[in-house]
Amino acid sequence: MASGRSEPPGADPEDTVVDRITFRVVGTDRWGDLEQLFESPGGPKNCWCMVWRGDPDERRDKKSKKAALEPRVMENVPVGLLGYLEGEPVAWVSIAPRARRVSQPGDPEDVWIGRLLSSPVSMGRAACPD
Repeated sequence: MASGRSEPPGADPEDTVVDRITFRVVGTDRWGDLEQLFESPGGPKNCWCMVWRGDPDERRDKKSKKAALEPRVMENVPVGLLGYLEGEPVAWVSIAPRARRVSQPGDPEDVWIGRLLSSPVSMGRAACPD
């Protein structure tokens, strides 16, 4: 496990911990957490990180974007990481092989690109703990 200052109890060896945020790979078991974060106040519910994925029909509105991302997650296609604070999803890192992005066709599979988003309400707890 990669680690910042401390590792939360029950952390999985596959997790990456940075200070108090634990990052976990998004897979079928994390779809509910991804929905929770994206649909939370300040979440990226309008984009569903589909701007650089899929075809234009999959990106026409927020409903089609969410519907296009879900099967990718259910098929364990690399889409990103979720960051957890005290067991709650608070951050999202969109990261995947560049070749899976529509903006960069033909790029080598071993190049990965990413983007970090966070829930401002939840991340406030990380910056200002009780």
